[in-house]
Amino acid sequence: LSPLLFEQFKATIEERNKKGETHNSKVENIRTFRIVEATLVQNTAKIVVDIQSFQFYTIVDKSGRIIHETTEDLEELWDRWTFARDIDNTSPAWRLVNIEPTPDKFRKEKSD
Repeated sequence: LSPLLFEQFKATIEERNKKGETHNSKVENIRTFRIVEATLVQNTAKIVVDIQSFQFYTIVDKSGRIIHETTEDLEELWDRWTFARDIDNTSPAWRLVNIEPTPDKFRKEKSD
């Protein structure tokens, strides 16, 4: 994770911990995984991918009460992940630098 994305994840987890909530996710299926953009600017390569997944997830409060749960149907999620890598670095690792919802205009086009 990029330092910024790490801090965002950390803040979200800390907020859930303050509330006493637990979030459990299970990815059942990834239907679409498509590269929508690849760029090279100076020494930084970036790849942007759209991911259509189907997941079960549950949020439980501190008393053990279920706040939200997917029941019989899987929840369909569309995410756009951006990875970056310094091509001058000898490490082959890519860093996840951004996660956002896939724009609506790309969802229909990608699922057809």
